[in-house]
Amino acid sequence: MGDHKRCPRRLIGCTDGATSNARRCTLLQNPDSISWRLWTESLDIAQKALETKYVQGIAKGMLDPNSYGHYAVQDCGYCYHAADCYRIIKKRAQALNFTDIAAFAQERCDSYLHYNNSLRETLRISPKPDALELNDAAQQYVNLEKFIAHMLPPIYGVIAMVPCNQLWPWLATALNTSATPE
Repeated sequence: MGDHKRCPRRLIGCTDGATSNARRCTLLQNPDSISWRLWTESLDIAQKALETKYVQGIAKGMLDPNSYGHYAVQDCGYCYHAADCYRIIKKRAQALNFTDIAAFAQERCDSYLHYNNSLRETLRISPKPDALELNDAAQQYVNLEKFIAHMLPPIYGVIAMVPCNQLWPWLATALNTSATPE
């Protein structure tokens, strides 16, 4: 799985260690962007995610493999639905002539589709949204994103979905610099 271009949560624009904690390996780092402002206002939530038993279990090499497997399958299910949500956002943005949003949504959709197709090779999981049964929390999250993609202006779809792309690279970098395996 060394091809980071296929992962919708790939690391982009990592900063050096002298930069503030908030800027660790996030997808969008323009301090004037709405995405950046939303991200910096959400750092308390990111910190809570870093402190969860799941993430700390990974960091310390103590995570139950079954917990990891369960999460990986749930995440695959989410990624299948994310591609579809970005496809819907793109279509709706195009209809409203929001070309920047449409282009962004298309890039994200393509990234998720490529990643989802790679799951067939790496995990032997079919890239179909209904192939996996999501737990209640994951299904509620997917349902919310679907509602936003279908019912709200396209920019809200981007706002709802981008934080996931910001959080995972930030967590990976935080773990890389602070974790000490037990």
